[in-house]
Amino acid sequence: MVRQFSVSMDVTMRIMTIVLIVLMSVVSCLLIYHAFSGEELNVWSRTVLVLVGAFSVVLLPVLAFFAPRAYIVTPSHVVVHRLGPDVKVPRDRIRHVQSISVKLRAPVRVCGAAGFLGAWGWYYNRDLGLFRAYVTRKDHSVILRLTDSKPLVLSPDDREGFLEALAEGPSPSS
Repeated sequence: MVRQFSVSMDVTMRIMTIVLIVLMSVVSCLLIYHAFSGEELNVWSRTVLVLVGAFSVVLLPVLAFFAPRAYIVTPSHVVVHRLGPDVKVPRDRIRHVQSISVKLRAPVRVCGAAGFLGAWGWYYNRDLGLFRAYVTRKDHSVILRLTDSKPLVLSPDDREGFLEALAEGPSPSS
């Protein structure tokens, strides 16, 4: 049976998302305004200001492309649904599932994004070591420990339902 689990942002993620949208919009407008404000700038300076301003405008939609939108548990996979390519984890690679109700202690972002529509990418902390995360909430997470790779941290709104769906096990036909 296929089950889909929604994701929603916690208060911290919502505030960070709003702040980043406002900040990036203001910075972009100021840079582009300054480039064409009539001040004497050489072509190189004007070009740099416009490119940096345009980059700031383009960055947020690109980040939104990779943000988790839902988690889907199928008989054969756990899928992190995104606007971009989905992340699929075969269920037979899941060795252990652990629910945690506290925030992960001091994760360090190795490669990824955090704050705008969630946090995703590679992270490190003392408890898990190197791990992948696709979360929109930090207050109730699920850790999937995989047989052949690093742990995966997810944050479905219905954590208990997600755990139940995983406990059902893969179907014999998969």
